[in-house]
Amino acid sequence: MNELLLTAIRFGFLGLLWVFIAAVVATLRKDLRGVPAAAAVARTGRAAAKPQRQSRGQKAAPTGIEILDGPLVGATMALTGADIVIGRAPDCTIVLTDDYVSSKHTRLRKVDETWFVEDLGSTNGTWVNRARITTAVPLVVGMVINVGRTPVQVTA
Repeated sequence: MNELLLTAIRFGFLGLLWVFIAAVVATLRKDLRGVPAAAAVARTGRAAAKPQRQSRGQKAAPTGIEILDGPLVGATMALTGADIVIGRAPDCTIVLTDDYVSSKHTRLRKVDETWFVEDLGSTNGTWVNRARITTAVPLVVGMVINVGRTPVQVTA
């Protein structure tokens, strides 16, 4: 075989290797950053509702949650007095079939008259409005909670 042809083949394989490495890095970055809000809108066909304005001194109390994406898109659940556990385990209140969700990932808990979201030591963490939480955070109407790749919105 011609030495020039052999060198061209080697550079071709080297170029393919670099394209593969770049694709792997791009996929890892996308997975670590989570789903951008624009992509969630494109998949669900609707934007996340903004918190409704209330008159001065009044805040809308959260009364439910709605799943914005995934197999359970559009499913809602009222916030009653009982804790809501979200995860992959069959005994969770909301069972998600998302590979990025731990068996018991997140809990919504009512303390006195305030609802809180807390991470239960999940591998990928719980994200509230695109920020990872490490302690219990009070629920606010319009807040988006990402459990794995599944966005859940707090409703009034």
